[in-house]
Amino acid sequence: MRDTQPESAEAKLRRQFPALYITLVSIVIALAIEGLLGRLGELESLGVGAARAVLFAQVGVVLLIASLLWWVSARWVTTIPWPFGFSDGFSMIALLIVFHIVTRSIANDFGHWLLSLGVFGLATSFVYLLNGQRGLRVNGHSGSVRRRHGVAGAAVGAIGLVCTLLAAVGGGAWAPPGQLVLALGIGVATIAFAYLDYRVWRLACAEPERADA
Repeated sequence: MRDTQPESAEAKLRRQFPALYITLVSIVIALAIEGLLGRLGELESLGVGAARAVLFAQVGVVLLIASLLWWVSARWVTTIPWPFGFSDGFSMIALLIVFHIVTRSIANDFGHWLLSLGVFGLATSFVYLLNGQRGLRVNGHSGSVRRRHGVAGAAVGAIGLVCTLLAAVGGGAWAPPGQLVLALGIGVATIAFAYLDYRVWRLACAEPERADA
């Protein structure tokens, strides 16, 4: 006889959670980009020479981070989901607030921009480790993959910590050429993390003994 037992509320939530989470991330990114465009619209001048290059580099870093946030979140939540919790809603609100601070500091105060990026990096590291480790445990992944994921999460935290320290020691007072080097370095470090995360995700997906989520 066919089992007609209704689906539990927990099962429904777990099934719909990936789409819900991707929607939340998409809203955060859309609002962040809207804020970025609004900030650029407020600028009377884009500067000249190195100052203009710094502005473009700052905008590029923000766009890169926003794209990476969606790319990483979509991959993980659709393949290795974690149990839905209060932290998921709170983290989205926190990231939106920090994103707003980052965009408002563009072409305003480079030190403030570094500091806000540092806070964003540290917060993102916490969210990445919390959600990823929960998903890996729930889905029965090996300790080796969890350790590799921990390394990737620590890398994000290290980027955030470096940005915070640079802001604290006066990185914002550097001349435009130095600021440009810093901004480009942050972009390169972000791309390196993207590659590291992708490798960890591929290893997790390739494990043959994954539990049925």
